[in-house]
Amino acid sequence: MGYGGNDDTLMDLLSSPCSRTTSKGDSFGRYYEGQTPSDRIENLVMDLNGVLVAAPDFDLLMILLGKRWALL
Repeated sequence: MGYGGNDDTLMDLLSSPCSRTTSKGDSFGRYYEGQTPSDRIENLVMDLNGVLVAAPDFDLLMILLGKRWALL
């Protein structure tokens, strides 16, 4: 969750056949509000039947999710 696809090593891992098999439907990609997500992360999230989330700030998103899930 929350990854914008800017690290080639991690993207290669996420794009690997093993990762794609075990991650279907559990993927959320975050991109900066007002910008367009990279084609690579957009395609990966789409292949995994995941969701892209626009957010102004990664830390704020994590805080809001923590509150929503009663972790904070």
